[in-house]
Amino acid sequence: MRPGRNEHYMEKISSEFNKALACLNRAMKSTREKYNAIIKDYESAEKEWIACPKNPLPGDPLASRAATARARWEEARGGLQGKVTDIFDVYDRNVRQIRAELARALAEADTLTAAEVDPAAIALLNSGAMTSRDYAKMAEQYQENTTILKLLRESANKYADSLPFEPTEDPAGFQERMAMREIIERAKTGSEQALEGFDGWVSAANSLTGRDSYGNFRTVDEMRDCQLDAWEQLCGEMGVSFGEE
Repeated sequence: MRPGRNEHYMEKISSEFNKALACLNRAMKSTREKYNAIIKDYESAEKEWIACPKNPLPGDPLASRAATARARWEEARGGLQGKVTDIFDVYDRNVRQIRAELARALAEADTLTAAEVDPAAIALLNSGAMTSRDYAKMAEQYQENTTILKLLRESANKYADSLPFEPTEDPAGFQERMAMREIIERAKTGSEQALEGFDGWVSAANSLTGRDSYGNFRTVDEMRDCQLDAWEQLCGEMGVSFGEE
């Protein structure tokens, strides 16, 4: 039996991943448009206030203009955090929905199927004789076979758990355990790799927002320092172009 997965599944994974990426692109551009409009309004109010005399003499006709400009700037500054936060809250909800839809679409590709079972591979996994070298070889051989990969990880976890937890117990056994953990981490199905890849794109996009790891802005200046205009450059560096979408 050939170890390769049904080609239909691989095409589906690629198609659904690209669809999710296109949705992320649209979400980022929509967020950027709204963000830029808010910042433009804020900077316009700031510029007008800076141009006004700060301590006009009594009766100076500019006094009223300065008071109006100051009030507009203070309102813009006071409302900046809420407006920007609301925009990114919507963006975050959209991204979570995109990911959830991607996960649902890929569920079929991660379904165990009897047609993918290789009796020889199953016999080896059940033999109790495999070492990290054997698991690594099998993971490579069946890298496009969802069913075997899932069964391999189940067997590999049981084997890894039987090995020493501390290097002082048995240095060689502990090294084998570490090798197994690395193999288990790498032996991901195409769907799992697609979800990880999407998460990587989300992290890259978030790096442009200026927010901390919790999704928050610490200062008003940070809100004004988003690098959303660098989105296309980032996409280019990652080898993806969305055209005029």
